[in-house]
Amino acid sequence: KTLNSYGAVSHETVKEMLKGLCYQAESKTLAVAISGVAGPKRSEFKPVGLVFIGVKISSCGTKKIAQLNFGDIERHKIQQKSVNEALELSLDIISEL
Repeated sequence: KTLNSYGAVSHETVKEMLKGLCYQAESKTLAVAISGVAGPKRSEFKPVGLVFIGVKISSCGTKKIAQLNFGDIERHKIQQKSVNEALELSLDIISEL
């Protein structure tokens, strides 16, 4: 339902991904979800470089979801930047425990 309404690259889809990961995880497990358009072509009428990254601790209510746009750069650079941002968000959420 979420995919049909918002598409694969959306805040709502990453929120659902986190929900599914946390449902399957043990207590206090870090869940990370990333969805984006790494290119080389745009997708779902969304631009290359648009990425949503979500992190959540499975047993806590706190989650963070970031919308980023790295621009129309090389595919591997978008992937690399996404991983770096996911790690930063993970450190932020862990430090809040």
